[in-house]
Amino acid sequence: MVCALEAADGQIFAGFCIESCSGVMDLCAERVAALNMYINSGQTAIKRILTFRDQPPCEEAGVSGMPCGACREFLYQLDERNEDAEIMTDYGKRETVTLKELLPNWWGKERYAAARR
Repeated sequence: MVCALEAADGQIFAGFCIESCSGVMDLCAERVAALNMYINSGQTAIKRILTFRDQPPCEEAGVSGMPCGACREFLYQLDERNEDAEIMTDYGKRETVTLKELLPNWWGKERYAAARR
């Protein structure tokens, strides 16, 4: 899988899935792209995400571009503003979903708010 994401300032960063034989060392394309963004620009806020294998996400064809649970959690923890990041669900129709829609009751909201007080 590969991922392209648009950072808050409009820059595009890419990542690819890193798989190992142990599973523990695997990194999804979304996390690699987000880490590339952070390492190369210091940014943590994401506007848009597009992930695909051999074809772009398409609901009718059953091709998903959805981030896994670990990636969803990572994106939220990277920056709470990422709850508004648009994740492409159907490239042809230009349909998206936000991270907040995928994780509507994220456990970290209250903890992060309490830590800021």
